[in-house]
Amino acid sequence: MGFLPAVESRPVRTSGGGNYFRPQDGKNKVRILSDATVGYVYWNNQNKPVRSMEHPGNPTDIRLSDKTGKPESIKYFWAMVVWDYAKEQLAIWEITQVSVQDQLEAFYDNDEWGHPNGYDITISRSGNGMDTKYTVQPSPAKPAAKDTITAYKEAAINLEALLTGDNPFDDGTPAPASAPGHPDWDTFQTMLNKAAHVDEFDEAREWILKPRRLEKIATLFGSVEAAKEQVEKITEAAKDAIPF
Repeated sequence: MGFLPAVESRPVRTSGGGNYFRPQDGKNKVRILSDATVGYVYWNNQNKPVRSMEHPGNPTDIRLSDKTGKPESIKYFWAMVVWDYAKEQLAIWEITQVSVQDQLEAFYDNDEWGHPNGYDITISRSGNGMDTKYTVQPSPAKPAAKDTITAYKEAAINLEALLTGDNPFDDGTPAPASAPGHPDWDTFQTMLNKAAHVDEFDEAREWILKPRRLEKIATLFGSVEAAKEQVEKITEAAKDAIPF
């Protein structure tokens, strides 16, 4: 299997962020480790991503734009496992930006570069909103570090799970992050599910980290420090899943 599926499986383009990698302003260096899983994604009226291999047509639950009141766009995505050098961890990179897809595909189709698992990629991001620009620059080819390859094989991240709404990082053990048992924790998760902007995620985090609430939810995770770690992890993962 190649990095991308056969050309006829990809859409004709017309004009008109477990751990998830989302390029920040400035330079972001990664090593792509897997082939790309591709499909379509839209956000529903519960502020959750819905992905599928085939175009979903005109879904009735698609989220409406706050500005226009019209349905938001359905995007063609690529998803792949990468090593995020800045955070020193494995992550899933979901790419919906056409400019990034085009640049990566150009390298893949070039015999001098080929599959992007053979070299590091630096993504430079600048601008804001509709003026955001991405530039992709490959580094000289060299093998990925042995520790990176070992971590990737041991993690066994299942990208296909994205297409069924399952957790691609799920190794079969229950996740403490989703453990019920306290109304404050349930409220915090509801706040994250409804959040659509960065400040709303931060408000949810600040709310649950109030000392009295933190002491209560600590019983779910064994200690206050463990509870703090789960709050930060879940908040950042929720942020990464939103296409700001």
